[in-house]
Amino acid sequence: MISKTSSLRHKRAGFTLIEVSLAVLVLGLGLMVAFGLFPAGVRQNEESTADTRAALFADYVLNGMQANAATVTNWSEWDAEKGVGYLRILGKDGHPACLNADSAGKPGLTGVQNVSPVNGEPVEWPASTGQDPKPMLRYRLTMSADSGNHVYTAMLEVKDLNDGSDFDPPDGVFYTAFVFKGM
Repeated sequence: MISKTSSLRHKRAGFTLIEVSLAVLVLGLGLMVAFGLFPAGVRQNEESTADTRAALFADYVLNGMQANAATVTNWSEWDAEKGVGYLRILGKDGHPACLNADSAGKPGLTGVQNVSPVNGEPVEWPASTGQDPKPMLRYRLTMSADSGNHVYTAMLEVKDLNDGSDFDPPDGVFYTAFVFKGM
């Protein structure tokens, strides 16, 4: 004969349909939240890459300009920089030191074609990475001088264009000062 206690124990073994349904619901909600974080992580990674590329470009341009400014040792040349459009600091043809002109006469990064400032075509930088899509930047450079022309300043705004957005707001705004160090 089977006792009542053993038959009750046998009936209670396992999970009910409601318990299983609740467990699946909780698991499903948890997975939805976890999968929802992936797009945010990818977007943050893209923004971080754009900020880094903008900072590296600014470092490249502004350090080239600093090197050009360090070559001016004559006060009369330094004092005349503002009047001639900062040509000695900017470099050849009044474009930042790392820039030159391409075959069409447009300003461009060394070895890179189709480059121009903000309202023109974007800059491929760094060049020849083999990356697809190509890393494209747009920049705006503003030069100014203090009242005595002792210090010149440069503001470089850089925007990574791979996200398909317009220039404003830029990904980074970078400043530097050029101080006369000559005799």
